[in-house]
Amino acid sequence: MAQGLGRFTSAMHLSCGRRQVHKVNRTAVIHQRRFDRAMANPEDTPTNIDLLRCMQEISRYLSALEDPDFSPGEIRSGEKTDSGSIVMPYAVLGDIAEAFIATAYDGGWVLPGFDWVSWCHSDDAQTLCNDPSALARAEPMQLLYLITALIRQDRFSEGTLLSAFKSRLILGIVRRAAAIVGDEKQQSQS
Repeated sequence: MAQGLGRFTSAMHLSCGRRQVHKVNRTAVIHQRRFDRAMANPEDTPTNIDLLRCMQEISRYLSALEDPDFSPGEIRSGEKTDSGSIVMPYAVLGDIAEAFIATAYDGGWVLPGFDWVSWCHSDDAQTLCNDPSALARAEPMQLLYLITALIRQDRFSEGTLLSAFKSRLILGIVRRAAAIVGDEKQQSQS
């Protein structure tokens, strides 16, 4: 996972154009509000959430992410403000990527109380991120851990989500969620 201060922190501490800081702050505020709502419901713990529902919601993004025209977003940089300052590089997610993140918050995929920072350093996390075959065998909770870690990490390390979309890690998560849903349907028909 990428290291760094992140767009929000950079924008707050550097001399940037007023319009750009406003856009950066607005995006950060939207994500913070969604996170706050997700954390406000402590009974949505990993033992009580409907994992199959989450996997179904995640799998709905499969066709969009597999589309050859899918664009996860871009890094923007080098823009000059009216005062001559240069805006620091920042990630801008595409519409589908933004919708995925919004659905993650709204659907309860971002787990409250989960120590994602410690988990990111675990062998489990590293294996899921670096071994596509391990990701293809991941359990539903592991997928939610990974989604939570990526989304929360992006708040502190600008571009984490963009990198996860570009590297197809998010696509791997979505494919695994779709496979879990398919397996569940198959089992229920047996």
